[in-house]
Order: sequence, then structure tokens, then C-alpha cells
Amino acid sequence: MIILVNVDIKELIDKERFYPWKKLSCCPKCEGKVWGHGFVQRWLDVSDSPLFLKRFFCTCCGSIMCLRPNTHFKGFYYSIKQIYSSLKKRLLANSDLPNIYNSIQYIWMRAFKQRIIRANLSTPFSTVQLSLFEVLVKKDIIPISRSNKLKSDTIYYQPT
Repeated sequence: MIILVNVDIKELIDKERFYPWKKLSCCPKCEGKVWGHGFVQRWLDVSDSPLFLKRFFCTCCGSIMCLRPNTHFKGFYYSIKQIYSSLKKRLLANSDLPNIYNSIQYIWMRAFKQRIIRANLSTPFSTVQLSLFEVLVKKDIIPISRSNKLKSDTIYYQPT
């Protein structure tokens, strides 16, 4: 289970495993007791090396939760801001951002169009509007995911 939290990215890069992660008060799934379960390394566009993300284990249901910066969608290397900028530039100027491979940006645009249609926000022949990006995010739908699941299973949770 992925739990998105507010994280100071610069501090996370500097302190690595010693970043002061906030402890989860209980399991979001069953409200059972949670224990620290070490770290997992994840590559994100904000660093040249993998980041150490904190994991927790629920003693009741056995779930493993990973805290992840809320600046990134689950399973994506690039930040939400970069993805949005790429889609905006493709829709408005019909060009790509120079620092991201064109093929990735093409895949994002194609997935975005498919997501809009699957969420019943548009028809295949209408023009794509960038404002639908925020609409999808508010509905807990990752706008550029190619998954068959429409809703994201990511939890937006602030540990205490």
C-alpha cells in the first residue's frame, strides 16, 4: 500500500535513512498497530541516486505500507509537475519538453486521452482539455496510468 505524504525532498536527499519520517498511528486498512519495516529504495527524478522511503508493517492484517512523497504519482519516476508541464506543452504548443524522452511524453499523452474517455469525461473525437487533469486527480485517478483499474489504490494520508 502506498501512502502519499508531505516530504521535504532536499532534506530527504541529504539525510537519506535518517530523515525524520512521521510514524503512522495505525494501519489505514484495519486500524491495527504498525511497526517500522525498514526502508525501500526508489528512483525519482529529484535525485541522481535512489531515495530511501520508509516502510511500515501492520501486525493485524499483515499489510506493508510505504510512505512516498506526494509530489509523485504511484509508480512514476517523474513528478506530477513535470508530467503536467509535458502534457500542457504537447496540447498547447504541439512540442515536447527537452529534458524528457519524446517517447515517454507520447505515452503520457496517449494514456491521458484514454483515461479521459474511460472516466466518461470526453468522447474519442472531442478535443482534449488540460483542465481534465485536475478533475481526474480529484477523483483519485492517475491521469497518465495505463492500468486497467480506473481508481488508484494510493492513500492520501498524513501520519501523526
